[in-house]
Amino acid sequence: MINIHDVVKEFAVSPHVERYGNGHINDTYLVTQDRYILQRINTNIFKDPYGLMENIENVTVFLREKIVMMDGDPERETLSVIPTIQGESCYKYDEN
Repeated sequence: MINIHDVVKEFAVSPHVERYGNGHINDTYLVTQDRYILQRINTNIFKDPYGLMENIENVTVFLREKIVMMDGDPERETLSVIPTIQGESCYKYDEN
């Protein structure tokens, strides 16, 4: 079983976390003080989580550039990927 508090320590965010929603594929948590969403990627469904995160980062960068070009606010209009304290886009906990 995943210890979400061990995972949260790997990110430069508040340690206060609680379960959020009841998804069928991924487990979702809310980092309460910072208002971030943290998800455990279901590797039974998504076989290449690093590739998935690379795609998410690429789409996010693309959208941010377009939003800025249109004088929008990328902090409000697209996702922000929060890296681990090691600078990675995701963290591997045990086999998850």
